[in-house]
Amino acid sequence: MTLLTTLLALGVIGCDGAEKPDDTATTDTKDAGTTDDTSTDQGATDDTATETGGTTDTSPVGPCDTDDMSINLGTGESGYEPVEEGGTIDLFFGEQGGWHFFGGFEIYQSNQIVTFEVAGYDVETGAKVCQHGDSPLQVALVPSPTDEAECRQIYYQVYCYILCPMDEALVDGACDNPNEVLPDRDIRFEVNVTDLDGKIGSDTLNFKAGAETSNPTECIDDGVCSGTSSDTGLEG
Repeated sequence: MTLLTTLLALGVIGCDGAEKPDDTATTDTKDAGTTDDTSTDQGATDDTATETGGTTDTSPVGPCDTDDMSINLGTGESGYEPVEEGGTIDLFFGEQGGWHFFGGFEIYQSNQIVTFEVAGYDVETGAKVCQHGDSPLQVALVPSPTDEAECRQIYYQVYCYILCPMDEALVDGACDNPNEVLPDRDIRFEVNVTDLDGKIGSDTLNFKAGAETSNPTECIDDGVCSGTSSDTGLEG
């Protein structure tokens, strides 16, 4: 009886003391342009987090996850184009009879999915000149492969539609065609961005409005600010 008791005791000790395989640690990789998960078994030597012997060795996360978001406003119809403070952004006349400026921006340290608002204001009077729409727009940014280390992404062809009718502070009642009113005026672009992780960023840019050269300035007698019978710039 004593021998059986001793063997059972040894069996219990052996089960409790057996070495268990470590659980596999999984790290969600959030480098620019990647969304896959990377799993690391015990004994692996890569940079992902690995649980070994009760301790966790976690590699530093990338700049997209740690640094504050930064934004540079500019312009761009087919790609982002930087604009210096006081530079020129031309008006565009849309096929549907509306007017707009093209905006664009580059973002550092941001999730790829962002929601943004953009608007333009006349510097002298403070009157709102243009906006993208009545509600924020959610988009997927375009990664810049050559600048992955800095987590740079861009977005362009942002329509800032001229508000029609234009603010009374900007017109004289005789002609409120944007191509007659806005050229050479100082406009302040503003953009506010929130990414999917809750990071918030903003930027402003003062620029000089340029004329739409493909559409000659014409005074519209009925007070609308487009080249057709439309009375809204949100159709451009």
